[in-house]
Amino acid sequence: MIRRCSLRPFLSPFSSRAGQQKNSLFQSVRSVHDDSTTEVDPSAVNVVQSIDYKYIIMGLGNVDFMQARHSIGMRVAKFMAHELKGTRFIRDRPLLAQVSTVQLPNSDQILLLKSNLAMNASGKSLRKAVDKHLLSPYEVIIVYDDMELEPGEVQWKAGGGSEGHNGLRSVMASLGSDQFARVRVGIGRPHSEKEVREYVMSKAVESEERRLLTKSIFLATQMLLDRIAGNSAPKLKPKGPMF
Repeated sequence: MIRRCSLRPFLSPFSSRAGQQKNSLFQSVRSVHDDSTTEVDPSAVNVVQSIDYKYIIMGLGNVDFMQARHSIGMRVAKFMAHELKGTRFIRDRPLLAQVSTVQLPNSDQILLLKSNLAMNASGKSLRKAVDKHLLSPYEVIIVYDDMELEPGEVQWKAGGGSEGHNGLRSVMASLGSDQFARVRVGIGRPHSEKEVREYVMSKAVESEERRLLTKSIFLATQMLLDRIAGNSAPKLKPKGPMF
């Protein structure tokens, strides 16, 4: 499926604000869609034809510790793939990640991404995916754990800083931009700041917390669908214990 690439300006190594240099491939793609008689590199056309993703949704976490609170972003991606009957997550070695494709009711294709790298390097996987599919930060949504929200709470956010989150910091550094949407998934705070690392890297044990984190996963997934699919978004049914 051929779709029009978004060419909105964004802060990246391709932008005029980051060196006043335009990417030659983006120039070729622009020529494909213009009505002008500019000669187009045939290889650029082939690249455009291979692009069919509307968004990349990246769930932050650690693939080796999926049960940890810190990996709840990945749990959202996994739940979304399951509910929309997407492809199984498979390892994409060039992207250093695991990927799944889901299709929305309006036929838009979404790439779900889980990095195989450590949290503080996970942005490298996203950058490779963005480059491969010629997308911009405006077409990226990051799902991540947030200690400022309580379990059971989720919040949409457009742009902003890293909020001290190593995964967000890596994404911002790799994209050269903070202009991407985020879904904040609440995990709450430990009683002591000294316990933060142990808290985020461990799994919930108490049944009530597990129930609330499961609610967070459900609400975050529904929020994503409502945002990217609008009126055509499917309405999910709450699930039993899953966290």
